[in-house]
Amino acid sequence: MKRIVIVLLSLVSHLLLSQNNKQIDTIYCDSKNTSYLIFYDKVELVDVGNPDNYVAQIEESAIFVKALKPSVEPTTILVKIGKNFHFGILLGLERNNKNYYDFTKLNGGGEEKNTKGIEAANSSEKKNPLDLTAKIETLLATKNEMHTLGSVSKFLETSIPVIRNDKEYTYLKLVVKNKSSIPYKVDFISFQYFEDQKKGVGKKRKKVPRDEFPINENKVKEIESGQTVAIPFVIKSYALSNNGYLMVLVREASGNRVLKIKVEGSIIQKAPQF
Repeated sequence: MKRIVIVLLSLVSHLLLSQNNKQIDTIYCDSKNTSYLIFYDKVELVDVGNPDNYVAQIEESAIFVKALKPSVEPTTILVKIGKNFHFGILLGLERNNKNYYDFTKLNGGGEEKNTKGIEAANSSEKKNPLDLTAKIETLLATKNEMHTLGSVSKFLETSIPVIRNDKEYTYLKLVVKNKSSIPYKVDFISFQYFEDQKKGVGKKRKKVPRDEFPINENKVKEIESGQTVAIPFVIKSYALSNNGYLMVLVREASGNRVLKIKVEGSIIQKAPQF
C-alpha cells in the first residue's frame, strides 16, 4: 500500500507543477465517520478517483468524505474552486482520529473572490427552491407507481416509487422505511450517472461515473424507529444510453447500513413529464 501512495503522490506532484495549483493534505477516511474538508470559497466540483471505495458530497464551501468499506486502497481527489484546482490523496483507514481539515487559508489571498459570480449563484439558488416547490409538492403527493426500484435489508427499506422529468431536471421520490429499533441518521444520499464509454476498437465498454448533486436541500436528517419517510430530490437531467443507469446510495451517519438503488436509464427517460 505504501508503494501505491508514493505513486499517487508523484502523479499529484507532477500535476501541481504543470498547472501551478496547490496540493492539499492527505485526507484520512474511514467507513464509520465522516471527514470534513472546509475551504475558502464555494466548491464547484469534486472528483474522487475511485467512487467504488469513497463517496464525496459538496455543501457550499465544504466537502464531506467517507470510505465505503472498512479497508480500501488510496485514491486521488480533485477540488475545483473558481479558477483554482486542488489535488490530494484519500487514504482509507480502519480507525481514523483526524476528521476535520481546514483549508480556508489555502487560497492565501492570491485570487480575489468573484463576488458578482457568487452573488449571481446565490440568487439563482434562492430562486430554484421557489420555482420547484409546486413540483416537489406534487411529487410527494403522487401515489406510489413503481414497486421494483428499491433495496431491502433486515432493518431498512428504500425505494423510488415515483419519477418525473421536466426540461432541466429529474425529480425522484425516495422512500425510506426504518424497521429497526434504532433511529436511522441520514449521512449521505448521493447520485451518480453511469454511462458506457468505449475503451478502444474491439474492447469492452467501461462505465464511467458522473456525480450529480441535488438542486434542493434534504431536510430529513433522522428517521425514527418504525417511521417511513418520503424524501424529494431534484437532480439535473442527463440523457443516458440504453445501458446507462443512475445509482442512488443511501448511507447512515453512525453505522454501516448502506443501501443502493439502481435506476436504469430507460426508466428515467420513460418517466412522465411535469
